[in-house]
Amino acid sequence: MLYVFILVDLSLALFEEPAVLHVPTWATMLVELLCLLVFTIRLVHYAKVIPRDKFWKDPKNICIIVILMDEHETNTRRTQDEHETNTGQTQDEHETNTRRTRDEHRTNTRRTQDEHETNTRRTRDEHETNTRRTRDEHGETQDEHRTNTGRTRDEHETNTGRTRDEHGTNTGRTRDEHRTNTGRTRDEHETNTGRTQDEHRTNTRRTQDEHETNTGRTQDEHRTNTRRTQDEHETNTRRTRDEHRTNTGRTQDEHETNTRRTQDEHRTNTRRTRDEHGTNTGRTRDEHETNTGRTLITKTWT
Repeated sequence: MLYVFILVDLSLALFEEPAVLHVPTWATMLVELLCLLVFTIRLVHYAKVIPRDKFWKDPKNICIIVILMDEHETNTRRTQDEHETNTGQTQDEHETNTRRTRDEHRTNTRRTQDEHETNTRRTRDEHETNTRRTRDEHGETQDEHRTNTGRTRDEHETNTGRTRDEHGTNTGRTRDEHRTNTGRTRDEHETNTGRTQDEHRTNTRRTQDEHETNTGRTQDEHRTNTRRTQDEHETNTRRTRDEHRTNTGRTQDEHETNTRRTQDEHRTNTRRTRDEHGTNTGRTRDEHETNTGRTLITKTWT
């Protein structure tokens, strides 16, 4: 198996750049990692099993160490070359991007300047047209304001005359209505006061009679309720005493049964633990004997 992995590792030169048959780099890297893992495991295993004098005298081990060092150097060279190529590509891309951005910035600045000039011209023309329109409209509004002020003055004078006449007629009517309403309210007030006094007297008599009847009823109900509560208290005390006695008997019985169960379970658990301990000790002895036999066989084989 060792020679197979050595041949595989050396044959990767045919598939790497400059290669006869080009294969992706990730595939060759995976194969190299597998070969390195096998070589390191084999060296560690032999270093633990074989003495140091024989380990360094074996040419296979020296060959494997040389291969590992060579692969380490080749991997470092590959990484350096890839880093240099990537840096060169990034620099070229950066320069091209900077040139593109400069050209785009110049074109955008020119466009913005042209658009700004066109917009300023448009705004100037629109401002001039708007000022002319506002001047014409302002003149028209002044003429309309003058005509409307004349009309409002004439209408105001006519309305003031009408309101004065209507105010005089309305004041006379309100005075007569006020006098009639005051007489009516006085008569109604006197009649209402007499009625309220009579109703108050009748209501007070009714409330006194109802209060006396309610007090008698409440006293009778209080006496009956006290008797009922006393009877219920006595019956409840008797029930609680009987229930307490029954519950104490039940708890004692349950306590005895639970103690018996726990004692039985404890005995069974102790027996099980003893049996399991005996079986485990037997297994460990057998495994120890088998492991000692294996170690002796491996030492004799080496």
